Amino acid sequence: MVAASAGFLVFSVVAMSCIIIVGCVLMLITFGHPDDRVGAWFPKLVTLAGFYLSFASILALPLDVANSRLGAGLDMTAIWTTIFICIIVMVVIIVPYAFFFYESDTSPDAGQGAGAAWTGQAGTALQYTVIAFIVFGLILGLMYFYEDTATITLSWQKREANLANFSQVYPPTSVQASGGKFICKSQDIAPMSCNNSTGQWTTNVSFLVFCGAIISFIGWFFFMFFCSIGLIALPIDLINEFRTRPVRMTVQEYAKEKIAVGKRASTLLAMAQELQKNKTNLDRAVSRKNRRSDREIQNRLEAEVQRLKHDKRMLEVSYHQKGGNPVVYFAKLNAGLLGLSLSCTWFVQICVFLLPVVKNPFLNVLFMDLSLPGFSLMGDMAFGFYSMYLILCCIKGVFRLGLRIPWCLRVYPMEIGNTMMNAFLFNTWLTLICTIPVVQFCVINFSMYANDTSVRGIFGTQIFYLSFFRMIFYHDAYIFAMFAIMFVTVVAMVADPKDKALEIEKKLKVFEKEDLENNV
Repeated sequence: MVAASAGFLVFSVVAMSCIIIVGCVLMLITFGHPDDRVGAWFPKLVTLAGFYLSFASILALPLDVANSRLGAGLDMTAIWTTIFICIIVMVVIIVPYAFFFYESDTSPDAGQGAGAAWTGQAGTALQYTVIAFIVFGLILGLMYFYEDTATITLSWQKREANLANFSQVYPPTSVQASGGKFICKSQDIAPMSCNNSTGQWTTNVSFLVFCGAIISFIGWFFFMFFCSIGLIALPIDLINEFRTRPVRMTVQEYAKEKIAVGKRASTLLAMAQELQKNKTNLDRAVSRKNRRSDREIQNRLEAEVQRLKHDKRMLEVSYHQKGGNPVVYFAKLNAGLLGLSLSCTWFVQICVFLLPVVKNPFLNVLFMDLSLPGFSLMGDMAFGFYSMYLILCCIKGVFRLGLRIPWCLRVYPMEIGNTMMNAFLFNTWLTLICTIPVVQFCVINFSMYANDTSVRGIFGTQIFYLSFFRMIFYHDAYIFAMFAIMFVTVVAMVADPKDKALEIEKKLKVFEKEDLENNV
């Protein structure tokens, strides 16, 4: 039976791995930009490996649950350790190197001469990666030297009683087999004889687990911020894409809208040229204020260009494709309604299971009811689906924030047929850095369903009790932070102007005025 269970789990792992790889390849083909269709093979391989690792980590959760329930004997602790090591290497070394490699702007003669190894595209990327790795390694080493122990608070009760108030295990022949245990007659023990005591148990954490804790600690800030935004924005934006879907327009309407889009494009082009002139102006004072101003303007321009591309694409669909395929937009509506239900149930799960003293299992009961005896596939799929949804919310959150507050974050959107590899790599890094917090968040919320799993032991007995890590969970601070961000997101989306074109025109005029003031 154990061998059959192990064989079924191994088959499931292989099948899901193939599905994930095929899905990642299709994503690269569907979203990839035509300019990157032939080249950029190394960034593509890194992107494929990163998304595969992230999705495989999420799917390892139901695998861990099934392994513990079926007793298949898979060493999930070793599997989770391998996953965490791979995530750390990808986040710290491989993805940054691929990103710097792709964005390195070198001249045709840069790869020639004695210093070609350090002046070429690969050499430049290696320099940036080595610097980042050294800085991260020093910080990590110092933190591990001073904070390598987990302190666990223990509590116990001690009762004083006379052995005369106990009776031996019945039948007497089982006393020896039971180790001479006794059954307590609780009614004969005075309640006042109970003493409560507390203490602390300190244990050393391995360096690999500590590295995973650091990555998780950093990722929690991304997760709290971006996932909270995405839980609101992802379903609402999908529904709004159906509400604002392109409609068939006449030639006159198309010509009018095309002129308006052209004016916006001309204004953005003039602003970009002015920004480039300021950067190359040798007479202009190079100060931190000017550099920060240029960076903010550049991020604003990139955000407005993304809006302009979207409006241009919708304009072409409205006229040339007669409004587009309605099936696509109804599919987005259904996906938005499904996402809205997932976001609502996640919110309820947090409220009824994490905040109150008397916890309501809620989704834990759903997963356990779907897991039939001997066939837990439906429960595992639902568990994995809820976990995967959080990763999608993180990606949505960073893109939404980049468009709304472009001076805080550079935009790396993922658009069908128009996604450059630097955007792929950025979202790969974001997905990986949020993967460990997503796993931990799911383990915390679904602790009843994921009971006796290896990953719960890793997070529940080691990482959670590191001193710097407990500050996130002190008095449920992370929950209230997520709720506050959700509330701000709802307010921002409700107050969002309906006329996007008018809003953009106003912003462009403000940007032009700021440029004129800066030049003066």
